[in-house]
Amino acid sequence: SGGAQIIRAVFDTNANKAVITYKEYSSPGHYKAIVATASGTTISFGSPVTITTNSIYDQVSLTFDSNVNKVLTTWRDNQSTYGHAKVGTVSNTSISFGGDRIFAGKPNLSFSTFDTTLNKVILAYQDLETAYGNYSYGTIVSGTIAAGTTFISWGQQYVYSSYNTAEMEIAYEPSSNRTVIAFKNSNTSNQSTAKIASLNSSGLFTFGSAIVFDTRVVYNYSLIADTNSNKMIVIFRGVGGAFITYATVSGLTMTVGDKTLFADSYTYYIEVKFDNNLNVPVVAYYDNLLNGRASAVSFTPSSTNLTDTNLIGISAE
Repeated sequence: SGGAQIIRAVFDTNANKAVITYKEYSSPGHYKAIVATASGTTISFGSPVTITTNSIYDQVSLTFDSNVNKVLTTWRDNQSTYGHAKVGTVSNTSISFGGDRIFAGKPNLSFSTFDTTLNKVILAYQDLETAYGNYSYGTIVSGTIAAGTTFISWGQQYVYSSYNTAEMEIAYEPSSNRTVIAFKNSNTSNQSTAKIASLNSSGLFTFGSAIVFDTRVVYNYSLIADTNSNKMIVIFRGVGGAFITYATVSGLTMTVGDKTLFADSYTYYIEVKFDNNLNVPVVAYYDNLLNGRASAVSFTPSSTNLTDTNLIGISAE
């Protein structure tokens, strides 16, 4: 009732419910979670559950582990500046969390995804720890949630970008068994850049070369796999507006199709999800030209490239 900020959401396919995490806007500003249940065109909510009473930065990630049917949330603590993680279990209209597990000394901009082949959570972040010479580098780590528990064990941390790296996003593409990391860094003049990561069962990462897939300076990414076309949907907001494109992952590289402009440069907080019923991506965003209204568009490609001529449908805002 006091407002919310730093909102994240994920769908628990086992419980058939959504989990939403948020920071209270008003004092005391606790980090909380709530379970949402959809029925037809209505939605109901359970009672909020506090994840931590400490103040947090806006460096929050949320993902669902479909192997053990658990939710993982990570955040950066304001008091200690450590990166924290907790595993949550949905039961009816509530969620409970296990103990706190630290994953990094001073992470920034953390994003997570789930590798459905190896059943591992993958977390990418900017490392702001100064003790090891990796300050501001793009870093990645995998974690395994033990079945029947709320315990996660972390693997070795790997640097995927040894430059000042920011504005990142990460998503797993199951047909290629690869993870796509989109980011900007100082080495590529802050242009739209990606790397493909391969993870083995021992937690060892290997990376392809950096791929500059658009020359615009980028401010926001969102990625999701389209399992029907075996492509990665890439959304980014850069100079000139917000764009959508399809990418094909092969080995440790990827090719990117045409980019379609769908919103102006006054668009913020872009997030793409995939509608499995209609088999279309849906993009939600904040539209500053519409007085900050929440807006959404859906796309139906007639090929694997989205262009002005084969973009069939854009829903009303």
